Amino acid sequence: SPNGAFLLTVSDDGYRVRNASSGATVLFANEFWTEPRWHPGDVLRTAIVHIAIAAGAIEVRETSVPSGTTRVIATSRNWASNYIAAGAGSRSHEDLSADGRFV
Repeated sequence: SPNGAFLLTVSDDGYRVRNASSGATVLFANEFWTEPRWHPGDVLRTAIVHIAIAAGAIEVRETSVPSGTTRVIATSRNWASNYIAAGAGSRSHEDLSADGRFV
């Protein structure tokens, strides 16, 4: 994590967030996460942003490491009305804006 408190690791059974000091698991993601990364705009530097497929829609989700709660930041169900395509032709399609609102 940007604050140095946690490590995000991956194995065959999923993603784990570990305490950087002790190595103890503090969060285990038993659901399928795609492209997990530390949320660049999170003030506490303890949230992970990842992409998931739910009910046929693509969702950008944020998971808080301390609480383990997950919330949907954006969903493809409303992209057409709420979002616009930016950076067409960009070589990177997985960058996340500092506030976490734009992929």
